[in-house]
Amino acid sequence: MDAAKLYSQIKTYANLDDTTICHLHKSNPGQMCIGDTQNGCMMPSQTQVVDFDSVKVLFCKKNNISPQFDSVDAVTHKKQLFLFVEIKSIENIVEKELKYDKKIKKQIDNKISTTDKKEVVNRFIESKVKGFGLKEKIKDSIEICKGITNDGNLFSKIDFVYVLITDTDTLSNPMQQFQAHLNVLSYNAVKLKMESELKKEHLSVGHRNRYARCKEFDKFMSQL
Repeated sequence: MDAAKLYSQIKTYANLDDTTICHLHKSNPGQMCIGDTQNGCMMPSQTQVVDFDSVKVLFCKKNNISPQFDSVDAVTHKKQLFLFVEIKSIENIVEKELKYDKKIKKQIDNKISTTDKKEVVNRFIESKVKGFGLKEKIKDSIEICKGITNDGNLFSKIDFVYVLITDTDTLSNPMQQFQAHLNVLSYNAVKLKMESELKKEHLSVGHRNRYARCKEFDKFMSQL
């Protein structure tokens, strides 16, 4: 078994066609990025992936697993690597929730120093990232792959990468100088927090964690 065969077996198991992260990422609740002319990036990815959420639903149904497993959003492969892909909308956290959450906004406004403001932002980010369930998603996704292939040692043979994809670059779209500073701060805090959550536990000898913006996913894949 190699990465390409695993990808093919997952597709066959769930009877799914290839898709792209653009069809899985929602720029707004209920709105796919690919069709969102206002909020979507309009730079559709060409990298083929499998909708792993749909795979999870089928796997849990077939195996009477309740409550359902968590899972990553997509899987793909490149050369000898198998990739688990999780898509998170940092834009919704940084640009919207942080900006319009009255309680957080008041806490920030009440702080005088940048250090104190940063602490408020970091606490907000930490609470959000904990809710992502990043470790649970990758662990359950691995178990689903093992179940589909009936191979408990699957990832002792296949190296995998856990890719976290986000949708925004606050540096390219500053609103006001101070707000832009908070946005960059928050964006970096989310990135670092997600990475630190994953580094707490080594999931296999061959695993690696990576981080990419959705606009640059094709470039990321080409450099693997």
